[in-house]
Amino acid sequence: MLSLQGGAAVSVLLVVFSSFWFVFARYRKPRMPTWFSTLFGFHETSYYVVKKNLRVEDDGFLCSKVNGRRFAAGLFSTPSLGELREQVAAMDCKREGRVLTITHFPVFDIYSTHQDPEYAGALFQVASQFNCLEFASANVTPEQGVTGYVSDLTQGPACSLACPIGTVYRNYFAKTPQGNVGQTKKDQINNLEDLENFVDNNSQHYWTTKNGYTDSTPKQLTSFNDKYRGMDENIRDEILTKLRVGVHSDVEVIRTLEDQTL
Repeated sequence: MLSLQGGAAVSVLLVVFSSFWFVFARYRKPRMPTWFSTLFGFHETSYYVVKKNLRVEDDGFLCSKVNGRRFAAGLFSTPSLGELREQVAAMDCKREGRVLTITHFPVFDIYSTHQDPEYAGALFQVASQFNCLEFASANVTPEQGVTGYVSDLTQGPACSLACPIGTVYRNYFAKTPQGNVGQTKKDQINNLEDLENFVDNNSQHYWTTKNGYTDSTPKQLTSFNDKYRGMDENIRDEILTKLRVGVHSDVEVIRTLEDQTL
């Protein structure tokens, strides 16, 4: 008898809870739009959802399967300093009457500078992590997405949000060291990898690289400096040639920060 009453009580409780959840789910406040949902028609709720709803087409455009919008994702590569030097050496730079001028000037709003027609086609040099993403800390992974970049008020995320299609591409569709499409916690671009192999960092432990960040100690860095400071200049330069950088060209510039929330 007691068991029957207990069972009945549990049944009633479950019915009440189910009814409450139905009402809550039906009338809860809808999610506010974000720059990501505004562009692609859905929220960046999980890594799987994004991979399911976006695709890169043969012409290099990133397409949303939800709202059908297409964006120029451009061409992404990670050349080494050595490879860049070879490319420059092969260029025909001997054009009469043309002078290369390099100017450094302060910019207080790099996000808006991207939209300035004066800089159409310009190359922007941007601070980033060694995985070509903009994580707020070494504990962030690609699975956590890119929508939250809007809360980081530093230069790198501002540039990433000025060209958000390139940002989404590098997180979800860039080729990885293990041959996969899209970076993950266990498989990320590491622009220091060739340099680390050259100096035998795996056994010497000069530094560690995690989620695009490097970490070391004064003792470890002193060991590295002591070994290479006195070496031949050619060897030191060869080390530099192993360093890779991310180059993302012909990426569409879009205003993403107006009238949106996290």
